[in-house]
Amino acid sequence: MIDAILRADCGDKIRLTSLPDDHGPDDVDVLINGYTEEAGPTAWKITFNCVPAEPWTGLVIGSTTYARIDTAGCELAEALDNTKTGLDVLTTTLYRWVDSATYPTDFPFDVKTGGEVMRVTACTGTTLTQTFTVIRGVNGVRIEHPTGQDIHLANPVYIPL
Repeated sequence: MIDAILRADCGDKIRLTSLPDDHGPDDVDVLINGYTEEAGPTAWKITFNCVPAEPWTGLVIGSTTYARIDTAGCELAEALDNTKTGLDVLTTTLYRWVDSATYPTDFPFDVKTGGEVMRVTACTGTTLTQTFTVIRGVNGVRIEHPTGQDIHLANPVYIPL
């Protein structure tokens, strides 16, 4: 990894992978704010000072991953076992999810709840209660979820003001 570390500089994004289980199932993106180095005759140690990178993930027009705005609030309208592929969701704010009948080219997209990423292949309903057809465990996590658990985009983006 020496070549990659030598190329890293302030402002670059680092993805932390294979974290211990107590840090959750997902990789973590951080931005390098600074670093310190200690060089000796037999060792070289570098310590990166980082901040979370997610708030700096901006909207990218035309991207299949970073071109979608999340709802301001949504939750599971039912409990899920680890096999169910049709799930009811309740949007708790004004703007609901797009439906596949009206916006067929906006599918698929990924959502996350309780550490599990699901790929939404279809969405029915035009009220605040809708039904997602999903592929479960896209990130390798497939678990049960309680009613009322938050559900949101797996790759949220932020629009600077």
